[in-house]
Amino acid sequence: MAVILAAVAGIGLGIMDSRPGFDATGITAGGLIATGAGSALLDGSGALGWATLYALLLALWIISLESAAAPTAVVALIFSLIGSLGAALLLRLRAPRVHGV
Repeated sequence: MAVILAAVAGIGLGIMDSRPGFDATGITAGGLIATGAGSALLDGSGALGWATLYALLLALWIISLESAAAPTAVVALIFSLIGSLGAALLLRLRAPRVHGV
């Protein structure tokens, strides 16, 4: 389910960000961070490999749709990594669950 969220949100953010006249970088960056974190939290495992996959699924759509602005579009990967890896690390820091208590 988290993979689907990351892929669909990545497509949506990529289409929105590549529209002519769209100049709201903060919305795109916030969407990447929030969706990356949401995907990792939805997964719930705290696995860094899965979190990296979610970040790639989010950012690759923006990178592919904005090939003319490649250096700027690669920054999308950084924002998606912040969200997904940050959430995965927070999941790893949570207290272990004790069954029966």
